[in-house]
Amino acid sequence: TIKTGVSWDHLQFARTAGINTTDADAIGLYASFSGIEKLKINTRVEYLDNGAGAIGLGGAALAGNGAASVAGSGAAEVLAATLTLDYALWANVISRLEYRWDHDLSGGRNMPANFASGAAGAGGSNNAHLVALNVIYKF
Repeated sequence: TIKTGVSWDHLQFARTAGINTTDADAIGLYASFSGIEKLKINTRVEYLDNGAGAIGLGGAALAGNGAASVAGSGAAEVLAATLTLDYALWANVISRLEYRWDHDLSGGRNMPANFASGAAGAGGSNNAHLVALNVIYKF
């Protein structure tokens, strides 16, 4: 079985001091395959256009400093891709292996160099990678 989906989110901030507005748009494409017993494969590709910094940390959108909250970055455009393998190990137990890649399309090396520190900017990169393993027990 193959299932697909599309999403679009639009965010608009109106600044109170001025009349100007700031916009952000996110588009997501999703697909899921479950033709093999106990195994499900999910993938998604997402694109964020943060415009003039609509999405920010700590009210940054209102301050207008353009800091995005995507992977701790200040990127104006981000492309993200995720692949998840979901396997039912035993009854009521699900195991997931997930790989996620975030790419700064603005070329500003705004992905954090170290996710633990959350540092971005000059020490950053155009790419961020994440590998996660989850074992979940369902009650």
